[in-house]
Amino acid sequence: MQNKPNFINTLTEAMNHIAQAKDNKEINQLIEKLLMDFTDSERATLLIFDKERMLLFNDNGEKTQKFSVVGSDIGLAGYTLNTKKSAIFNHVTSEKYYEASIDNPDNMRIKGQIIVPLTQEEKIYGLARVSRSILFNRNYTKIQLDMIKSIEGFLIKIINIMQGGNKAQSMDVNKQEVEEKITQAKKSSINDNEEINSTMLFLSNTVHDIRTPANSLYGFLDLMEEQIKDERLLSFIANAKESAQFINTLTDSILERIKYEKESSTSEPTVINTIKFFSNVA
Repeated sequence: MQNKPNFINTLTEAMNHIAQAKDNKEINQLIEKLLMDFTDSERATLLIFDKERMLLFNDNGEKTQKFSVVGSDIGLAGYTLNTKKSAIFNHVTSEKYYEASIDNPDNMRIKGQIIVPLTQEEKIYGLARVSRSILFNRNYTKIQLDMIKSIEGFLIKIINIMQGGNKAQSMDVNKQEVEEKITQAKKSSINDNEEINSTMLFLSNTVHDIRTPANSLYGFLDLMEEQIKDERLLSFIANAKESAQFINTLTDSILERIKYEKESSTSEPTVINTIKFFSNVA
């Protein structure tokens, strides 16, 4: 992930390009790129809310998406808008309100998504949505959500521009305020990671404490099975062994999940010199 000065530079560069943009399609593409850069995502969408028709839509030329936020099939986007609560979904397709046509219009092999309602003084302006495919090993965390929240005011101004607002007035952004929010987001992420690691460590130790006696129990049952000939007692032992095996399988699954979640939440991409790397391998 970029450091703080780079985020501010990225924002400044986006503002300069938007000031020179010819139409909403170009503005939309610039905002999508900004959101992808801020959150290390593969897809990004800025959706505008039409209160009169109760629709969400994006103004992106030939790729325009439009859907209702009323009814049952409103997708995660509609659900998030109606609850006015930002959300992180790291297993999108298994979510109750997921609708492929709404939440995955590009038909990507989607894995994770962050959706942030853009609101100001209780008024809803739209949604910012970023997505990652299954090719990403890392899960989204609160820091990516907070990065979007840090430019929420800017995104609302962009929506005003796209709906006919004064571009010169709307482009006024307090960069110091954005910088402070980015700093706060990173501090919050560090604290959250420490809390998550502490919880994971406790859970891991607890699972190990369960698995050790379960293994011992299974071993004793094996020895008893070799010595006992009574069919009725052997059936009791077989049932007990199944239970002990189930505990072992369950604890193995939990430990694998802990390992995966820890790696997903802490690993960061590393830039390498591919020519040097492959020459060393050879």
